[in-house]
Amino acid sequence: MTGTTGSAATTGVNRPARAEYQQGRNRAVGARIRAPIARSREGKAAWMNRPHRVPAGRPPPAVGRPARFDHERGDRSPPLIWDGVPEGTAGLVLLVDDPDAPVKGSFVHWVLCNLDPARQGIAEGEAPAEATAGANGFGRSGYLGPAPPPGDAPHRYIFRLLAVDEPVSLKGRPGYKDVEAAVTGHTLGEARLVGTYQR
Repeated sequence: MTGTTGSAATTGVNRPARAEYQQGRNRAVGARIRAPIARSREGKAAWMNRPHRVPAGRPPPAVGRPARFDHERGDRSPPLIWDGVPEGTAGLVLLVDDPDAPVKGSFVHWVLCNLDPARQGIAEGEAPAEATAGANGFGRSGYLGPAPPPGDAPHRYIFRLLAVDEPVSLKGRPGYKDVEAAVTGHTLGEARLVGTYQR
């Protein structure tokens, strides 16, 4: 399948549920977090079989005030849906990070391994029972909402959903880089969605 970079401007597949990140104090810079598997403007599915650059782009317009999704006021994970999982997928991996964070590399917000390939999404606030939860930037399991330094330019939050041909065998609470290394050579497809957030 042909891949494209997901963004707030994409058209969702099967009318996906959407979460919204939004800046505080009503000076909104937000993104509709629809799903890592979305359709491009050309109508092509967003699965891809090779990595590609995610452009910074211009932040999309405001879309609401869902405080529950950010770190200060909720840390509730947004709902995601997808379809078109490649044939032969043994499991799905979800990785979310902020490459604009003032830390070396990026700041990790969510790591999930071994999601059931039959899944078509994750409900708001759900901790999938079958999945192995990796370590976020605080060293804990689970979703960690955005909390960029006040006054920073909008930060990007990159949701990556990878279809892999064998389960991830890492034990304990694996980190983002550990998972990335473990799935190298086993990724059948990847889809991305980029949301933005600013305080």
